[in-house]
Formats: sequence, structure tokens, C-alpha cells
Amino acid sequence: MALKLSPPWCVYAHDFSAMFKYDPDVKVVFDEEELKLNLYVENPEKADALMQIIPTEKDFGNVKLTIAVIPADKTEGNFEGSTTELMQTAFEGNGAVADIKEVTGMFPTPVTYVLFRKEVVQYFSDNLSDYYGNRSTLYADIAYEIFNVESTVFFCTDIEDPVF
Repeated sequence: MALKLSPPWCVYAHDFSAMFKYDPDVKVVFDEEELKLNLYVENPEKADALMQIIPTEKDFGNVKLTIAVIPADKTEGNFEGSTTELMQTAFEGNGAVADIKEVTGMFPTPVTYVLFRKEVVQYFSDNLSDYYGNRSTLYADIAYEIFNVESTVFFCTDIEDPVF
């Protein structure tokens, strides 16, 4: 039996799929052959917001993955609003997100907390340290890996159990 591990760009694509699994406005399509990851977004405002926090490419040494946020109406714009409003727009309707809070007065500038559902996220990744080959993680950990956000944005896990 030959051992074939998932390349890191495939695991990265799985992260995006997991992050947007419960978002009806976003469809994640990964083309491993072309090394392209496309996010098709129904809501144009959400697409604009996601364009601001998702990198256009990810470098894996000798492999570059191209990432594109593609709005359904094919228009490109610039989201304007506060950091908290940007996060609210980017994650609107995403069932993985429990809440988004802004805290003022504690720091020189407002701080935004994106609270993800208290849930273990699992997907197959050829993880040799897991009996089933899965990666088990939290949405907050995935968010830190896939989003480029200001230093005033924090991803964390809610303390409440999810309601289904």
C-alpha cells in the first residue's frame, strides 16, 4: 500500500469549505489541477467584504494557490464601514458564526470579536496522528489561518452550545 498525504493546499481548501459550509450565500469550488480556489458569493455586499479579508493567493513554497471571490452579479466594489461592520457583512448568514461583538473603551481603538459556534470542525486530511485521518479543530483556528484581518479583530469560540 502506497502512502499519499494530502498536500497543504488541499488542506487549506478544506479549511475554506468548512468555514463556509453553513453559509448559503457562499459556494467554495477548489480546482486542484489548476490550483484555484473560487468562492462564488450571491450577496454583492458580502462579496465586497470577503474580498477585503481573503488573500488573493497563498504561497506553499513551490506551489501558489490562487484565491478569488466572485460576486454573482460580477461587479466589484469597495465595502465601506467600520471593522465590525465589515465582519458583520462578511459573516452575515454564516451558521458557523454565533455572534460578532465590538468592545470600545478598553483599547485606543474599538476591538471586534467574531465568536464562532462551540463545535469541533472535522474533515479528512490524511492526518497520521488521527486514527481516521481527520483534522479536528475549531472555526476560530481556521479563521486565523485563512483570513487577513486587522490586529483589532479577534476570532474566538462562543461559550454556548450550538442550537440546531
